Amino acid sequence: MMTSKGPAPPVVPTELWRQLYETAGRFQRLAPWRWMDDTHLFGVNNEHGVRLVSVLGGMGQVFGLASHRGSTGIHALFRLLNGEVEPENPEVSFEQDAVVMDFTPAHDLRPADRGIIRKIHFQPVAGRGGLFPQFYSHKPGYVPWHINEAEGRAMLDDLDKALLYAELVRRDPKRFNTITRQKLPFLPARTAGPLKAEEVEWQNVAAAPPPLDPPLEFLAAGAGALLQLPQSAGEVWELESFHAHIAIGEAPRPYWAKIALAVHARGGRILASQAGNPRQTMAEVAGQTWMGCARQSGVRPKKVKVRSVNLEQALRPLAVALKTRLERVARLPALEAARRSLEHAFPALP
Repeated sequence: MMTSKGPAPPVVPTELWRQLYETAGRFQRLAPWRWMDDTHLFGVNNEHGVRLVSVLGGMGQVFGLASHRGSTGIHALFRLLNGEVEPENPEVSFEQDAVVMDFTPAHDLRPADRGIIRKIHFQPVAGRGGLFPQFYSHKPGYVPWHINEAEGRAMLDDLDKALLYAELVRRDPKRFNTITRQKLPFLPARTAGPLKAEEVEWQNVAAAPPPLDPPLEFLAAGAGALLQLPQSAGEVWELESFHAHIAIGEAPRPYWAKIALAVHARGGRILASQAGNPRQTMAEVAGQTWMGCARQSGVRPKKVKVRSVNLEQALRPLAVALKTRLERVARLPALEAARRSLEHAFPALP
C-alpha cells in the first residue's frame, strides 16, 4: 500500500503500542544513561533472535535504547566501536541493522507517531522536557522506517531487560562497568523480578562481515555480443557502486538508491551511471553499468579498475568473458573526483 508521501507504515496492534510506550516511559524515568553509556552492551538470545543492546545518552545528546540484531547489526556496531568508521560517515546509515528508540520533542514526531500517541492517550514523563518515545527500524540499504509488529515485540523485550540490567549495573558497578567487546554479558532469555549477577552469562562475541556478492555468471553468459566491439589499450575505466542518500519511496518501505558509476581513468570523463534497487546486489548494478557503457561507447575497455574485494570477485566472470583485465586498486582518483563533482551538484548524494 502507498500513500501520497510513500508507503504506509506497518500495522502494529494497539495494545503492543500501549505496552511499548508505557515501558519506554519507565525507561525514561529511570534514566540509566546517568550511570551507563553506549559501551555498556548486553546481549539477548531468545525467540526474537540475537541482539546486542546499548543504552544511549552517555554523551548527553541522543537518549534512548539501540538493539543491534543478528550478525549484520553486530558487525556494523563493532565497526563503529572499533573506530573503523566514524559515526558521521554516511556508511553508518546504510549498514545498520537495528531497532532504535529515542526521545524526541513533540514537534519532531512523525505524523503516524502522533496518531498512535493520541490513540493510546500517552502522556510524556513529567520532568523530562516533554519528550516522547519514537521507534525506528534500521535495515541495511533501507531508509530508517516505522517498526513492524515483530520489531515491536523484540524492542519491548529489550526495554524490559534493559530496565533490569540497568539496575544490576547500578547495584554492582565494579563487575559490569568494565567490559571488553570480546566477552559480553548475556541476559537470560526470560527474567522475572530483579536480575542477579549469577544469572548473567559472559560470552565471546564475534560477528562476521556480510557475505560477498555472488559471481555474475548470468551477466557473463549474456556478454557474447560485446566481444564484437573493438578493444583499445587506451580504454581504462574506473568502476564503483555505492549507496546514495536518495530515498526511493516504494513499498513495503523506502530504500536508499544503489548507484554505479563508470569513469574514464585518464580523462576523468563520466562514461555511465545507473541506479539500482534492493533486489539487486551492488555487483549487479556495477556489472550492468559496465555492459551498458560498452554498448553506448561502442568499445570494450582493456582494463577496469575497482576498489573493493566484493566487485573484484563478483565481476571476475564478466571480465573473463569480455577479455578485459580486472584490477583491484587502493584508490580510484578519476572516479573520486567525478563523484565529488556530483556531490557538489546534487547534495543528496553521500
